[in-house]
Amino acid sequence: MAWFYRKFLLTPKKFFMKKLLLSLAAVVLGFTAANAQTTITMSDIATSVDGKSADYTISGSGFTFNIKKNKGATNPTYNATGKDLRTYAKATIEVVSTTEMTDIVFNISTQGKKRLAPITASVGTIATQAAGDATVTWTGSATSVTFTVGEKADYGSDGATKAGQLDFTSVVITVAGGGSVVVKENAEMSFPKATYTVKFGDAFNAPKVNKATDAVPVYSSDKEAVATVDPATGDVTIVGVGTAIITATCAETEDFYAGTAKYTLVVEDPNTFWAPNCKDKTNPEFTFVAVSGDFQPWSVDDRYGLKASAFANSASNASDAVAASPVLDFTEYKAPMTLDYRQALNQFKVNNVLIDCTDEAIAPYVSVVAKEDGAAEWTKIGDVNAPAKFGWSFYDGTTVDLSAFAGKKVQIGFRYVSTTECAGTWEIDNVVVKATKNADAVESIVAEDTNAPVEYYNLQGVRVANPAAGNLYIVRQGNKVSKQIIK
Repeated sequence: MAWFYRKFLLTPKKFFMKKLLLSLAAVVLGFTAANAQTTITMSDIATSVDGKSADYTISGSGFTFNIKKNKGATNPTYNATGKDLRTYAKATIEVVSTTEMTDIVFNISTQGKKRLAPITASVGTIATQAAGDATVTWTGSATSVTFTVGEKADYGSDGATKAGQLDFTSVVITVAGGGSVVVKENAEMSFPKATYTVKFGDAFNAPKVNKATDAVPVYSSDKEAVATVDPATGDVTIVGVGTAIITATCAETEDFYAGTAKYTLVVEDPNTFWAPNCKDKTNPEFTFVAVSGDFQPWSVDDRYGLKASAFANSASNASDAVAASPVLDFTEYKAPMTLDYRQALNQFKVNNVLIDCTDEAIAPYVSVVAKEDGAAEWTKIGDVNAPAKFGWSFYDGTTVDLSAFAGKKVQIGFRYVSTTECAGTWEIDNVVVKATKNADAVESIVAEDTNAPVEYYNLQGVRVANPAAGNLYIVRQGNKVSKQIIK
């Protein structure tokens, strides 16, 4: 026992905090211990599985889960409402342990019970599955086992016509008696914001990753035609218009699991004046203004964007309302000025029959309007083009010329009108207003690195070998950029 006291009671505190020894008494005294069981809850470890990637690695309580979409149609994701990790047909989940596992039980979520698929394992045995199962159970002997999700929901309440899933709220893992599982801390990596937006040619101060791990982060960009990143510092150089995902990765260390964090960098055309997030329910950028009537048809849908529908309680309701922008200040801008958007139109019916799908037929119900700052009335400034056929597919709306508002302040809006006979649905997303700033309002940023080569880009972010005199370009020299009119 003296050995025990020297070995364990005098061990540094860090040893006890970082490493959990299961069945310690059996290790020291030579007894045979019962198998050790660990419950891993998805709400504790899977919140980073945001559905934007095909592959994820997450860790908790000494176990690692390598999740891959493979050839399936849908990325794995964590659903905060159901508090479950959702994997879809053809996906795989590899469970890795530092010691031998003998049992793994997936506790199926409410959604999972609707779409439960046949599950296969790379080693060991899956218990017989049946309709209505609340668990999927594996038995065997392995430090690594890969589970594959079947293609159809054979055991789900929704039936085998639906695509299969394995959705679970927690996993219970049993390791062999006398074994030990090394428990490390999560890397806890994150950036201050999920998305950053910058206009091409403007300065961007790249955020640094916040982390608990003692590992050194390595940064990368998935779209180097938009932005490159210094692997060591995370400093970003913007080279084009578009969207890039910047990722920081930390390797596993003795005390911490591996981890990643990422943010989305949106580089806009310099002429983009306003590009609202139409899906943001928390901080909506549009206000809903009634022109007449009491029924409010507009809402924000976090999947589809602005949504107008006056069909409620199994009936069409009369309404007239505008989804209005904030006041847009064009006092320093000139033509060309445009509004673009994407939309979907459906359920425009009279007596339960769709109306004609033409521009003329939908004109009484949907339009683009504007109101100068201080004016009382909305004025129609654009017609809405009908789709090839009514449906939920988004398509480009007609570009609206805003040049009449150069030098002014104005609100623009989408006006929806319904009647007790016809109350269709109008969905709007990807709203972009572009405007050209007056040349005398453009502030030039002087490049400091005079020894670096000078590069010219047009306002769409395309590099130009021979810039023409009299035109406005984005000029990059070293790490500095400026907007300049070439003389």
